[in-house]
Amino acid sequence: MMRREPISPYFIQLYKWFEHPRKFTLIMEYTEPCESLLDFIDRNPQLDETIARVFIRQAVLAVQHCIEHDVFHNDIHADNYLLKNTLELKLRGFGCGQLFSSDGYESDRYVGLHDHCPPEVFLDSTLSQQMSGL
Repeated sequence: MMRREPISPYFIQLYKWFEHPRKFTLIMEYTEPCESLLDFIDRNPQLDETIARVFIRQAVLAVQHCIEHDVFHNDIHADNYLLKNTLELKLRGFGCGQLFSSDGYESDRYVGLHDHCPPEVFLDSTLSQQMSGL
């Protein structure tokens, strides 16, 4: 879905994929040198507001592009953004993603990291119990 035109510069490109009986092989964009946004923030705790604005803008544009392509990433956090040395962000980690449906977002299908779980998951007592067991 994310490979449909127009292509966004704000996420790691998937060039080709191969399906095998028990696994997939993904051919993806290689961005080097880079580090996770989380690592960059840890190394720069006094981040300049101007640079932070640049990051936020790119992060929002990446998410907006996902939504425009009917994809819900479902696991957005600083560790799923790669930062190139040119201060360009690239979203990665679509393994928890799901497609939008006419019914909207299905919070009962959340499979991302517990620490980044959307708050509505905790409103459903069944889901909250499932998440607390992680």
